Amino acid sequence: MPFSYFSFNQIIPLVPSIIILVLAVVFFRKNNIKLSLFLLFIGAFGVGCFIALLDPYLHTWDELFHALVAKNIMNNPFQPVLYKNPIFNYDYKLWTDNHIWLHKQPLFLWQIALSMKFFGINEFSVRLPSVIMHAIILIFIYRIGKISLNSKIGFYGALFFSLTYYPLELISGKYCNT
Repeated sequence: MPFSYFSFNQIIPLVPSIIILVLAVVFFRKNNIKLSLFLLFIGAFGVGCFIALLDPYLHTWDELFHALVAKNIMNNPFQPVLYKNPIFNYDYKLWTDNHIWLHKQPLFLWQIALSMKFFGINEFSVRLPSVIMHAIILIFIYRIGKISLNSKIGFYGALFFSLTYYPLELISGKYCNT
């Protein structure tokens, strides 16, 4: 059985997304550009949700820290703190052991905090902003390809990017993007 490695919750976004992506190609070949781009966006969002649900744990290298700071930002959006109440002395020069967290730009932490505020504090809500940005970037890739050569290059470039391994692994937090 091809899907035996995945749980039911992981398959729920995967199977419809594959069908939607195939429909996007069909509608693009019939010159229905707006519908095909919408379906491409929805399909990429679903594939991103599948990837975000694959790993049920936050990774300790960076993702865990960002989730903790975003959780603290939910209470005070303009003070990104790693520890709410620092018990031990800290060195303000060390970004990993500091009270105020300045390692990541606040926009991304605000996105994670907003997602956690709406969808609860869990692993998927930490990764949801990455899923949304992954789906949105396809519109930019389509537009760049359309301006550079033609709409066919833009569409297939966006389709291939939506299924590319490395950006999908960034969604899951498996690799750091440094």
